[in-house]
Amino acid sequence: MKRIDLQLSYKRQTDPENPGKEVLVLAGVAWPQKCACCLEEGDVGSNTVEHKVELPGNKEAIIRWQIPYCADCREHARTAARLTTPALVLGLVLYVVIGYVLFINGFVEENPMGYGIAFALAIAVTLISYGVYRLLRKQVVESKMKETCSHHSWAVTVPKHTLMEGEQIELVFIFDNDAYGEEFKSLNVEEPDEEEEEIESLPTSS
Repeated sequence: MKRIDLQLSYKRQTDPENPGKEVLVLAGVAWPQKCACCLEEGDVGSNTVEHKVELPGNKEAIIRWQIPYCADCREHARTAARLTTPALVLGLVLYVVIGYVLFINGFVEENPMGYGIAFALAIAVTLISYGVYRLLRKQVVESKMKETCSHHSWAVTVPKHTLMEGEQIELVFIFDNDAYGEEFKSLNVEEPDEEEEEIESLPTSS
């Protein structure tokens, strides 16, 4: 996993897909034209990623990227995203059932160990939901992955941003595929020139 911090200039524009909102158009972001997950170069499409940015004055804007992914990786990543729904629904149903049995029927208040039991059951429900998600992911998603895939879901995320003065924004990119991250860095981050050290000749003693 590779982290790259990138400072970019932007312009604010009206969102053509939603005239009531704004988009930040970034200057000069280049993506290596290969799959960000498996590095495949043929049959590369893209996945649209949106990142929300809070602007001064309680306003909100969106940054959009078209990140390259091959058809296989787009499929397994989208499948992984859909699997979170059944696991969450299962957890919610179990929480409602347990809450009804323990709290509405008065079990917690009448039993000295009631709150401890409720806490233990809450942990059990969380573990069960996560276990169901892991099982589904292994059987449904990982079976579609190639040996060169770097992540079961989307291989590039942008978890953090910092607005700066002069219409500048600093973004944190996380790449699950280190090699893709290195290529992204080479296209977008200018390496400082190494200063040549001047060696002064010392006078020789006579």
